[in-house]
Amino acid sequence: MESQTLCILNTLQNITMKTRISPEYQDNREIRQLMVELPRLFSQESNIIYKGRNVIKSFTLISDSYVQHKIVIKRYKSPIWIQRIIYSFFRQSKAKRAYYNGITIAQRDVNTPCGIGYAEQWEKGLFKYGYYITEYTADHAIKEKLINPEHFDKIMACDFAKFVASLHKKGILHHDLNSTNVLFSNINGHFQFSLIDINRMKINPQNQHLSKSECLHNLTRFTGRMDLFKFVIQEYAACREWAIEKTLNEAIRIKKQHDKRWHRRKAFLSIFKKEKKQITS
Repeated sequence: MESQTLCILNTLQNITMKTRISPEYQDNREIRQLMVELPRLFSQESNIIYKGRNVIKSFTLISDSYVQHKIVIKRYKSPIWIQRIIYSFFRQSKAKRAYYNGITIAQRDVNTPCGIGYAEQWEKGLFKYGYYITEYTADHAIKEKLINPEHFDKIMACDFAKFVASLHKKGILHHDLNSTNVLFSNINGHFQFSLIDINRMKINPQNQHLSKSECLHNLTRFTGRMDLFKFVIQEYAACREWAIEKTLNEAIRIKKQHDKRWHRRKAFLSIFKKEKKQITS
């Protein structure tokens, strides 16, 4: 059984924390204390891994026996007021979805940093922030080695194609499969991968297959480089035992449509950003 704790942090402001801790960490006193004091601890200075729409920080917990335990905490952006109502009453928080997605994909032998738990911060009866807590990993995103270099690593590209093919065969679609959300490690000259930012996923029952169209659409985000994209698609098609040339042509058509819509959307949003900048300047 997993533990769920409701802790009143400030009765005057009606702030509560709803937390869930993985069974493996239920008896860890440092983790349990962290969960109770999460908003205060997260607001303090610490090692910032990423700061943007969401904030990711690493923390080192020290036990009474001076054993160090390094963890990562991701705090999702606070939703606007209408989204706060939706997350309060109609939809699971991103932190909760990430936690349970992590459990499910791990059961299907897909690597992701081990989930420790999640927490939801509620203020005045409405959802405010979600936190997802995992074990620390020193692995880096594939962007560094696969996307950025002028000449991409063909061994990594081939291993990546096999990894995505394996994901899809297991009924898993990561809805933001870009080059920063896949981490890699090098083992004996080949690469193993793990997934992060896992709150947005489609996970089919194991006996329910993904369609070919779903799979090829899922592959549009990992790179903007057509040379790398073509190489990965050909390797992917071989793994799936699909006709390589036909699959490649279909994938290129899908990607061009996706990229065209993406550029059009970015151009449209940039207009509002310029107007907002002019108003505030």
